[in-house]
Amino acid sequence: ADEVGEDLLTAFFGSDAEENYIHRRGGWIGLSWEGSPVGKWSLRAEAATEDSVRRRTDYGLFGSERDMSPNLPVDSGRDRAIEGTWELGSVLSGRQAIALRHRVAGGALGGDFAYSRFAANASARRFLVLNHEAVVDLAYVRVGGRPPGQRLADLGGLGTVRGFQPRARVGTESLRA
Repeated sequence: ADEVGEDLLTAFFGSDAEENYIHRRGGWIGLSWEGSPVGKWSLRAEAATEDSVRRRTDYGLFGSERDMSPNLPVDSGRDRAIEGTWELGSVLSGRQAIALRHRVAGGALGGDFAYSRFAANASARRFLVLNHEAVVDLAYVRVGGRPPGQRLADLGGLGTVRGFQPRARVGTESLRA
């Protein structure tokens, strides 16, 4: 699930889910270093087989009991990748955070997909008067090569752009604020 608690509530009350249903079988191995003065570093290798999982609901307190999976089906296949991540800060404790993630799949690693995916996220949190706060999030994604549908840059749904169906806009680049 993308957001387990939120998905549970929207599924129960509205007969809807904000979840990308991917059945993933595989594993990963990696190294991470959290003691660095310049952030957290990690490098991991993954190998998995992915395919679509369809979910239906027959109950929603206020919903229409329609399909719970409006997302585009995933491209089935084997995904073998190496992913590097760098993170600095925390929105919860330090009120600002930044993260960079780069993933390379296929080629000499094997698998059914050959692509690269770069993602950058930045967040800042500031407290305002009368127990209010402002949170600013910026996210950029760029994908190259021949990525499967589930690795494309996407916008839509409660997690990115409210008022649009999940994954309403899918492509090689996305920018959201």
